[in-house]
Amino acid sequence: MELSYLAPYKLCQDHLEIWFNAVRICNGWSYNPTCRQFRSAYRSLLIHASKIIVAKSTANCTAHDETDVLNVSYNASTLNYVMSTVE
Repeated sequence: MELSYLAPYKLCQDHLEIWFNAVRICNGWSYNPTCRQFRSAYRSLLIHASKIIVAKSTANCTAHDETDVLNVSYNASTLNYVMSTVE
């Protein structure tokens, strides 16, 4: 593999920080969610990943490009199962 350039921002933690920021948003900005709250937020984010995970203007991170933070493929039965387990 030959690289013509290196994008250093792709190596940073901004995408992970955006993910945890989205988890905090789901829990009313709680920095210490319970296991149940985290699980519920995680499942909700899996279902709505492309709509919810965005960098907010008040966050300490910025979106540099249109990189997908999380790609999820699922069928209708999987979606129904996940939705039935979200509290």
